[in-house]
Amino acid sequence: MDDIQGLRPDIGFVGVRDLTLTEGMVWVLDEAPPFLTRISLADGSAVQVGTKGEGPGEFRAPWAVQPALEDGQPESVQVWDLGNARVSRMGMDGTFLGSGPLDKANGLKARGNIRELSYVDPFRVRNTSNGIVSGHYHRPVNGTLDILLGTLQIVDQHLRPEREVVRFVDGVDLKHATSPVWASVPLWDACGGVIAVWNPLSSGVQWFDSGGQLIGHNPVQVPLRTVGSAAILAYIRWRVRVESESGFRAPEPYIQRLERRYRPIFPKEAPPVTDIRCQAPGTAWLRLFDTSQDPVGRSQTWQRVTDRSGHRRITFPPGFTPLAFTGEGAFGLITGSDGLEHVANWSDPTSTPSPKPPLHSQ
Repeated sequence: MDDIQGLRPDIGFVGVRDLTLTEGMVWVLDEAPPFLTRISLADGSAVQVGTKGEGPGEFRAPWAVQPALEDGQPESVQVWDLGNARVSRMGMDGTFLGSGPLDKANGLKARGNIRELSYVDPFRVRNTSNGIVSGHYHRPVNGTLDILLGTLQIVDQHLRPEREVVRFVDGVDLKHATSPVWASVPLWDACGGVIAVWNPLSSGVQWFDSGGQLIGHNPVQVPLRTVGSAAILAYIRWRVRVESESGFRAPEPYIQRLERRYRPIFPKEAPPVTDIRCQAPGTAWLRLFDTSQDPVGRSQTWQRVTDRSGHRRITFPPGFTPLAFTGEGAFGLITGSDGLEHVANWSDPTSTPSPKPPLHSQ
């Protein structure tokens, strides 16, 4: 697609944990040092900060980055580090401003590689104009169904829950939500002062305000997919490699035996949606289920949903994953020939034309 362009092809990331936007800048949080990168959309300049460690301004396992809003304006960014159980504040120029401990009793709990095994994202944190939003779990999330044990909460910067917004279990049919693999569970995102939730029970997107009041709902028509043997075999091959931690490729007869043994735990129908991204109040993008390119089911096809009218689908090229949608397109990641992830921009051809971000050449 000609409408996808890299911002800084010379900067690669090992494994991006999160991406956020401030005025004229893209912030990328990586799993390896330098952990935090700020890229200017004005001139392509970049600032990279963050060394590995346990001291002030150092990180071990950072998972989320968001603007820190002061009087409604981003004056700095916050990084939530689950490894050090600390939230750190960084200036817009990347300088370390200070940090504080996370609430260990109520902080984010999840298996470290949950994103490799499931499409759920228990590490998501969003700082909106009406407060910080995060999932709240009493027990670790080790699989997709464990999401149902949690709630969506307004939290403070230390991840202490202050007010419940959504009970995830209310968004499913418990009689059918019994499969640990590819269970259809609620998914969420937030922007501005509005929270968008994919609700499997109502087969639609719900919009809530920060007080948990339902302010909108839009049914979504998504074709159901039957879970076949080919998809199950692909997932089992992937799961064996992930669990082995060494890329072990099991013999095919062994994989087939596992498929026959574990077939009953797979649902007959796949979950229709595997992610939701909030573009603006009243607009959301849904990532549809498909195992043809990803064994976990993360499709390259996204469906745009608004609270007014009209649904639209976009199939992005292999290797590109949008992470933050805007009125003009989206910022995301594209896998380069070097095997690393690179920040890229998708310009929506149906949006009002505007100057593209400057590209940087090595």
